[in-house]
Amino acid sequence: MQLYANVRSDSRYKNQAEPVPFPVALQHGFGAHIWRGGPGGQYRTSDLDFFIKEGGRFQSFELITGDEPALLDRTFESALLANNEHYLQDVVKIAKTNIGKIKARINEIENENRNREDW
Repeated sequence: MQLYANVRSDSRYKNQAEPVPFPVALQHGFGAHIWRGGPGGQYRTSDLDFFIKEGGRFQSFELITGDEPALLDRTFESALLANNEHYLQDVVKIAKTNIGKIKARINEIENENRNREDW
């Protein structure tokens, strides 16, 4: 199955987005830039939106599997192997930012559940 991608609008490479998705292939040995293809030649997973082509039309899909907690754990395990202080500081900053967002979402869900119970 051929995978396609396009550069995300929130990527620092957004100026490389194409009018239609371009073919991509997984490549080994290029650090974080594991996707080969498109105008930039190689990309990180976080820079791309993914598609398959069915019946001549592009259908988007997420690389979200329901196993994100395990993937997140593996990401942190990998980060602990890093020797780059700036990389590790970026990981801490991202983790702190997202913990706040997750706590806020938990509060929203709790409030939604309370409101349902009140009915």
